[in-house]
Amino acid sequence: MIYRHYKGGLYFVEGYATPFSNTVYHDVPNTVQLVAVAKYEPTLEDIEVVIVYDGNVKGTYYAYKSETINGVMVFYRGLDGKYWLRPRENFYEEVEVADTEHHDTYSMPRFEKVSGEYLFDTITELLSDEKSI
Repeated sequence: MIYRHYKGGLYFVEGYATPFSNTVYHDVPNTVQLVAVAKYEPTLEDIEVVIVYDGNVKGTYYAYKSETINGVMVFYRGLDGKYWLRPRENFYEEVEVADTEHHDTYSMPRFEKVSGEYLFDTITELLSDEKSI
């Protein structure tokens, strides 16, 4: 799923990540693989994100390794290839935005899921900008 940040950037949501636990998988070899080192928003701390194969349900999920943060995180990446972790509640919250033209403020989602039409228009605009360079 692709989301637009309220400041305009586009991001691809990889999924949700939960805290990693060594105790569950310590005796099963090759069940954990490093996926990325992500920046934790808001502290910009580097956090390792792994993919865990769960033999009990025969599926995979993302987990992060950190002793300083806890909870469910949204794991996503930007167009520049950088990976990010952000608390789920923070990702989906409303933010107050200043409208300097009308001297007012309004609320909007921090991240908003974008439609195919928006993506098509954005790609078209990027391609036309490249041709003018």
